[in-house]
Amino acid sequence: EIQDVPAICKVAKKHGIVTILDNSWSSGICYKPLEHGVDIAMYSLTKYFSGHNDIMMGAVVADGKIFERLYSSYRNYGISVHSEDCYLAHRGLRTLPIRMERHYQTALKVTDWIKSHKKINRILYPPLSSHPQHHIWKRDFSGAGGLFSIILDQRYSNSELGNMVNHMNVFSIGASWGGCDSLILPVQIEPARSIMKYDFNNASCIRVFCGLEDPEDLIADIELALERLPNKSEFSNDRSV
Repeated sequence: EIQDVPAICKVAKKHGIVTILDNSWSSGICYKPLEHGVDIAMYSLTKYFSGHNDIMMGAVVADGKIFERLYSSYRNYGISVHSEDCYLAHRGLRTLPIRMERHYQTALKVTDWIKSHKKINRILYPPLSSHPQHHIWKRDFSGAGGLFSIILDQRYSNSELGNMVNHMNVFSIGASWGGCDSLILPVQIEPARSIMKYDFNNASCIRVFCGLEDPEDLIADIELALERLPNKSEFSNDRSV
């Protein structure tokens, strides 16, 4: 989902409300929250900033009086990070713009192939014109990363989804993302919906992160994975999920 951040911030400022936005999905390259009125931007440096899935680190960005308050709390609580983690984050920053563009272009190629597959009902990726908030993304963003979700044509059992993702050749199974390696993971999307109410009760959701591998290899891997899902004619009448 893409919220209309400038509109939200306008109302929040009118009532003296401090706004905080987690900008990890687009990193600081594709979207700059403070320029759209956000008071505090948060980042998981573990993801795109590191780029190699080898640190546990985060960042909070602000300016003015809000920054002074945050910095005071930071000093009083004695929060610090290891010098080695700082080095690894700095290393990732050197290639961040190039990697983000590669993630973005790869995701576009993969979603372009996926969208016509018979076992795909919908792709949740804001750069696609079919996305409900594409117009907001196009207005406010300069690009995107490699993370998106696909809604399958129906609800599959856990064992069927497991058979789909357990035998991938390029994709690994993982909850984090933003590194060099592509990841895939079945997820339950219903509790995460907020402004848009989708009817996903009868369809499974797969989260996909496109890393830095060749897009053709990723497409081939997904194609084989979808073939492992049973066709509608193969379903029995006593499905438990």
